[in-house]
Amino acid sequence: ITYYPPKEWAFNIPLVALILFFAIPMAYVWLNSLTVPANTSSDLLEDQYTRKPTTAIKLQKGIGPHLPLPEICDLDPAGLVWYPSKSD
Repeated sequence: ITYYPPKEWAFNIPLVALILFFAIPMAYVWLNSLTVPANTSSDLLEDQYTRKPTTAIKLQKGIGPHLPLPEICDLDPAGLVWYPSKSD
């Protein structure tokens, strides 16, 4: 071996790694907080219908195959229009 790095690197490299270990998650949280709408934003409005689907039926306690599916899942696939018809 003809080259040894400076002795300070034995201290600096672990120190930089430790700082990055804590700084990167904090920077991630800070950047994500920039995307949150303000408390006065109209995007945060809610009423009685915004937190639950209106077409789903209430399920009893426990979920199993014996319970009915919500209404939205019981739609007949043949009645759905996935693509516009060629005559349109």
